[in-house]
Amino acid sequence: MAAHSGFSFSRIIDVLGTGRAARQDGSASISLIVIVDSGVSHELACWVRDALVAERTSAAVHVMALPAGLSDASAICDASIVLVGDNKSGCTQCALRYAHRGVPVALLAMSSLDMPSLPSEELAVLVSPLVAQTCPELESLLSRWLLDVTDKPIAFAASFPFLRKSLAHSLVMRCAVENATIGAVDIIHGSDLPLMMANQAKLAFEVSSSYGKDISFDSIADAAAVIAVAYGSRGMWRAISAAVPSTMSWVFRTLLAFLNTQALGLFLIAHCDGRIDQLAERLHDLLYLSGPVKKEAEIPAELKLVPGGEKPRYVSY
Repeated sequence: MAAHSGFSFSRIIDVLGTGRAARQDGSASISLIVIVDSGVSHELACWVRDALVAERTSAAVHVMALPAGLSDASAICDASIVLVGDNKSGCTQCALRYAHRGVPVALLAMSSLDMPSLPSEELAVLVSPLVAQTCPELESLLSRWLLDVTDKPIAFAASFPFLRKSLAHSLVMRCAVENATIGAVDIIHGSDLPLMMANQAKLAFEVSSSYGKDISFDSIADAAAVIAVAYGSRGMWRAISAAVPSTMSWVFRTLLAFLNTQALGLFLIAHCDGRIDQLAERLHDLLYLSGPVKKEAEIPAELKLVPGGEKPRYVSY
């Protein structure tokens, strides 16, 4: 019995379901506790403050001084960050209290010399030491750590802009690897296209949600563009597969599936970043400036001079 390779109505419902799930993931409530030692560097404190300005009301950031954070370590949160200052033992004790409750904890300092030593390797696994000397380095380290330890990465990215590009590239890579695997296996011939399209549509919804955008008509249009690109590239895949030996066709299917998904993912990221709109505006300005320029001395046809012996004048109405 031949496999049905079309994009069935039930599969469309599944894709729309992934859009609803992505919206729920992006709007999930998150809580982050930041504990600040009194002797922490002013620069480091400012970098963390600017990075953790939440854009959504579903995100809560609680900032406490070290003594308060140490006494209130029972507070419920998704992750905790301790800014290390002069009181290294207090910072370590506070971090370990959160870690023992299963809360991901990061010790943050500007130098490895400022980082306190943990009492054992077992405890060192529970706490992540992060050393950042510049603001971009801080955002890079913090984004990798947060997205790795939390089970709500889309919600965190939707609230904190510095996490978005890192998460989006991670989502694109995951989807590209999944589609490459589907293209390589091809157990049921013709079933790979709807599976890849479903993955790419899910990717479009997840990237949109991670950038803090609600699932709307624009997101559905992105998903429709995914389907159009997938069907458009299908003919190219078949032509290349037919031109190579059958024993090597799986290699080209894998490579094309990976590259196609990567290209689509980069387009989605550029679209969410606003770079596509900026490019369109620049192209519009370029076409406008390169068009024919009217001569300033040229007189419109309706303002011809009145013929006769009179002194030349413009027609008045």
